[in-house]
Amino acid sequence: MKINVETKFEVGQEVFLIKKQKKVIETKTTCDICFGTGSISYKGYDMSCPKCHGNRNIVLDSKDMMIYVIEDSCKITSCRYMITQKESCLYYKINGRNGLVPENEIFATQEEAETRCSELNKEAQDEHKN
Repeated sequence: MKINVETKFEVGQEVFLIKKQKKVIETKTTCDICFGTGSISYKGYDMSCPKCHGNRNIVLDSKDMMIYVIEDSCKITSCRYMITQKESCLYYKINGRNGLVPENEIFATQEEAETRCSELNKEAQDEHKN
């Protein structure tokens, strides 16, 4: 039995992938001891502020959030069509990566990858607010 599979990408084609990355979101305020200078004068000596430790700001709150970013461009080295009882899917092998990547996680241009990152990050921000 012969199966004819249409692929979105070709072997050797340069493509873009996106990945999840942890981002720390901090709520800060200006230090009320040094007024954002990072240092104070004490008995004629300049020293690092004891409250902010020279950072000029005080961290009030810190939250971890997952964001999506574009990986460096890479090339497709092979493709594999897998058929299971539940579904069939086309996967690609990408140089420098272990494992296979599904077709829907690969983008032909950086602009397409940026658009998808923006969509996913907006969804993550909306979920984070709730």
